[in-house]
Amino acid sequence: MKKILVVSFQSITADFAEGMAKVGYEVSRILHQRGELVTFVVSSKGSYDTPFPSTNCSALSRLFFKIFRIFDCFHILKPHISRHLKEVFFDLSVCRLLSPRIDVIISTNAFMPRTFRRAKCLGLVVVLVPGNPEEELIRQTVKDEWSYLGSRIEDAYSCNRRFGAYQRSMPNVDVLFGFSNLIADSFEMRFRQLKVVRRPVFFARRNELVRSRGGEKTRSSKTYLTVGYLAHTVVLKGLHRLISVWFDLGFEATSMRLIVGGNIDKDLGEVIARDFRLTRNHSIEFIGQVTDLDGFFNRLDVFVVPSLIDGGPLTIMEALQRSIPVLATNGCGYSQYVINGINGWVVGSTINDLRVGIEKAVAGGATVSSPGIQGSVDTIEDLATAIVQNVSAI
Repeated sequence: MKKILVVSFQSITADFAEGMAKVGYEVSRILHQRGELVTFVVSSKGSYDTPFPSTNCSALSRLFFKIFRIFDCFHILKPHISRHLKEVFFDLSVCRLLSPRIDVIISTNAFMPRTFRRAKCLGLVVVLVPGNPEEELIRQTVKDEWSYLGSRIEDAYSCNRRFGAYQRSMPNVDVLFGFSNLIADSFEMRFRQLKVVRRPVFFARRNELVRSRGGEKTRSSKTYLTVGYLAHTVVLKGLHRLISVWFDLGFEATSMRLIVGGNIDKDLGEVIARDFRLTRNHSIEFIGQVTDLDGFFNRLDVFVVPSLIDGGPLTIMEALQRSIPVLATNGCGYSQYVINGINGWVVGSTINDLRVGIEKAVAGGATVSSPGIQGSVDTIEDLATAIVQNVSAI
């Protein structure tokens, strides 16, 4: 029986997990049931118990990340520098937790040069489960977008030091799991010697498409259509393009609302504020970090993911599981779950493509809050099960 360490850079709380920590959480839960989990290591967690062994990366992590939250709040460091330093601390901390009694390390973070190098020295199998496509592809996409923005906006995906850590990490990765075609294709093209495992067909279970039997689904007493967006926003997420299209189409608050959830990197936020007058009475509402996903999605008629390039994101799955139709660009890996005219719409990532998509979503969502289906996508638990089954076969 293998002994497996699971690590995720994102943090968890008693009832919430950030980003790929959701996948790490479920993988750890399943591994624990099988008796194979050593522990689930995260950057920071509260003083509470999980249903399986879990730990902070370091005894100092809560203090370290608390200090950095203060730095971030007062913009003492650029967001990409802050992110890089946090990842360096996480890498150093996890590296110290490795031992010969561990057989496999599963990481959702690709910026672990010290940890991966020591793992190889100890004879561990290094398994990477990335949430994003290959970093060089992302890096070039972000830099190309600078000309559209009219500004050079440095973020985590264009940071030279962070990219250097990625380049030093990848030679020590043994197996990479790509659970969208976009992720798998991008890594296969860049690292031809890397073993890339695509999700086996027998794991790609979709719940049966269920046609709505109740006719049109009303939106209570609302007189307007609500469109939602949710991400930690950097350039590649495409929020600036979505807002540009929203303004061009001239939506009024009496008929349309755009709810923007998640934090926005400071430099990008300043560019958006510079280019658009986001007044209190406008149809765009910024709500910051979202921890109550059910409450957020319950407000929506349509969920939009305008990413230029994105491995998932998991929010596509979370919206579809709640029968919220999704408008996604073909730059999203999980757009493969969106069926045009059935549970949403897939468009290109250009401004014109996005404009056409918004118009389709508005027309399609004006009378129903879901285009006639329920639960047409795999769950995060399905992805975690696929990971565990494949790791156990290594």
